[in-house]
Order: sequence, then C-alpha cells, then structure tokens
Amino acid sequence: MGGNISLQLDGVFYDDQYLEVSNGAGTLQEAYGTHNARISWWGMDEKFRITAWVRNYTDEEYKGYALDLGILGATATYAPPRMYGLTAGYHF
Repeated sequence: MGGNISLQLDGVFYDDQYLEVSNGAGTLQEAYGTHNARISWWGMDEKFRITAWVRNYTDEEYKGYALDLGILGATATYAPPRMYGLTAGYHF
C-alpha cells in the first residue's frame, strides 16, 4: 500500500496576561499551554491524503476573550476544548 506518512506535534505556552487594555482583574488569564498533533498519510501518487488530528489534546481550559465591565463585573468567552477529527482530500 505504500505512500508517505508525516507526523506533526506543536504547542505554545503563554505566561500570565491581561486580555484587555484596562488590566481589570476579571480579564487576567493565568499561564497556560496548549498542544496539537496530527498524522497524515499521502498515497503513492500524492493525490489522496488522509489526516487524523487533535487540537488542545491536554484539554486545557483558558479564556479566549474577556471584558471588564467595571462595577458590573467581567465576562469571558473560553477557547474550545479538546477537538479531534479526520480529514480526507483528493488533489486533481
């Protein structure tokens, strides 16, 4: 069945940071790191590809956005949890 296999691992680490210019307490995001992985197989003619992938495989919970509303408090939107999938493609 031949072909080529490739593996990719990546990640990123962020130290403590405020997600808004006001530096309000509710916008503080403590340090976190995320990691991703993927494995791909290309057919011999390099026209067909299948990729299995996972994003945020440690299922890290962190804020993607935060807004400090002063005396009304703060609101935040969290980044997506662990996600995984399979992608296939054919190049003409």
